[in-house]
Amino acid sequence: MKKLGRLKTIYVQLISEFFCTTSLDELPQLFNVILGDKSLEGPRPERSLFVKQFKQYIPTYMLRHKIKATITVWAQVNG
Repeated sequence: MKKLGRLKTIYVQLISEFFCTTSLDELPQLFNVILGDKSLEGPRPERSLFVKQFKQYIPTYMLRHKIKATITVWAQVNG
């Protein structure tokens, strides 16, 4: 049984590596862009802990939540 578990782990690792190296793991996000649920560029969603902190110190921080979630951020494209 241990041998079967080890083979299964190796198989999963190989599949995962293939998806990452070919960027196929990004396909679901691309489908979301095509469907209109996401956009390609803009702010990425933050963890709720950071949202609470930023909301206190940055008065206009909550405006960024009016924009759709994105795949990449503005700084990566322009910076």
